[in-house]
Amino acid sequence: MSKCISIIFYLKKPRNYASGPVPIYLRVTVAGRRAEISTARECEPRRWISSAGRASGNKEAVLALNAYLDTLQQKVYEAHRHLLEHGKEATAEKVKAAYLGKQEKTITLVEVLQALYQRVQALLGIEYAPATLKGYHTCSVHIQGFLQSKYGLKDLDLNQIDYGFVCDYDFYLRSTCGCSNNSTLKYIKLLKKVTRECLHQGLLEKDPFLYYIGKVKQLERVFLSEEELEKIATKEMVTERLSQVRDIFLFCCLTGLACTDVQQLTKENIIRGIDGEA
Repeated sequence: MSKCISIIFYLKKPRNYASGPVPIYLRVTVAGRRAEISTARECEPRRWISSAGRASGNKEAVLALNAYLDTLQQKVYEAHRHLLEHGKEATAEKVKAAYLGKQEKTITLVEVLQALYQRVQALLGIEYAPATLKGYHTCSVHIQGFLQSKYGLKDLDLNQIDYGFVCDYDFYLRSTCGCSNNSTLKYIKLLKKVTRECLHQGLLEKDPFLYYIGKVKQLERVFLSEEELEKIATKEMVTERLSQVRDIFLFCCLTGLACTDVQQLTKENIIRGIDGEA
């Protein structure tokens, strides 16, 4: 994020200049890039001090001109500060646009996440499962927490997301949020999906995940032996509710279905197999 800015005033002589007052311009320089702004004022070259960027003399007109230039300079600094405080890229052209009141429409990270969340919510049960919606919500919460912790901001210009941002977010998830390796990569993968969509739409200039590599760790699953399953199956439960829970658990173990899949199971899903059994 560009923070250093240089501002100078200079005389810009027109082509075929012979004599007379010359227009005064303001030059903004950020990271070696320049932008020029007309001050709508003029000055005689012989009265101009290039090193100071001001007119010389004690006459009222000269003092008024220098005071006007001081005001312009302060306004440009304010425009630059405003961009930085709102997490926006403060290039010379963007500082110029902010000073002139030309507010450029910027796309922000949280704004994109919220739009995707609303899209998933609208297609819930059609294309997306509740778990997907929950994942987007949790990702958004983590992103906002990270922005506040790292930058002291509620949102960030989409084009401020780079490789460094991804690495810092990875560290934040592991340290501050206490996420495991695989949970961290799950949220990172969701952010990557968001940035890839933005790249396709031309909203993002470069891929922040170009050099990022995350490795999922294979977990050793604990499983029950046939004897242990038999003990659970023959165990006498004290209530009918516990018996039902036991039966559902055994059903999941024997079929390999996840609990969420069993919750959505209906009678229509149960059919007779090739052996004639249900």
